[in-house]
Amino acid sequence: MGLKIEDSISRTKLESPQPPPLSLADVREIAPNVRRIDVVDVVVVDDCPVNRRLLLRILKQLGVSCESCENGKQVVEILTGLHERLVRCQLVLMDKEMPVMDGYAAATALRASPLFRGHIIGVTGNALDTQISEFLKNGVEAVITKPVKSKQIEMLLLRYGILPERTIE
Repeated sequence: MGLKIEDSISRTKLESPQPPPLSLADVREIAPNVRRIDVVDVVVVDDCPVNRRLLLRILKQLGVSCESCENGKQVVEILTGLHERLVRCQLVLMDKEMPVMDGYAAATALRASPLFRGHIIGVTGNALDTQISEFLKNGVEAVITKPVKSKQIEMLLLRYGILPERTIE
């Protein structure tokens, strides 16, 4: 049976040491075309505009800096230095089924990049154990199912240290 975030998440902060940040000079050794580094807390990846807007609204209400992409190819490009702008983030919320590049391929590509050092959480409407297991095999740490609720996102942000510790009601 696959790991769902609802089964695995706790109310305590996950202790995962973050590697030191890369300077622009360090990044340019790996990706010479990068001219600018932007930092956000969370990147949302979903081909459905309604889902992206919902997740972005939840994140912004929680005070989290965020941006979005509509497919896996876009997120791989901005998080791995394939363009002049590199985005650094702590967490990616990734849909599974998207055109151009799906969540499986995008997660695999992100994990292969020395420039991506964040966490990846799968977000899917398909809660079948086989699909969740496949997502996890491709580099996703946990999976939450749609429809996503604010409390799920808040618990994730607390767990990964993006929000300061506080009591969840």
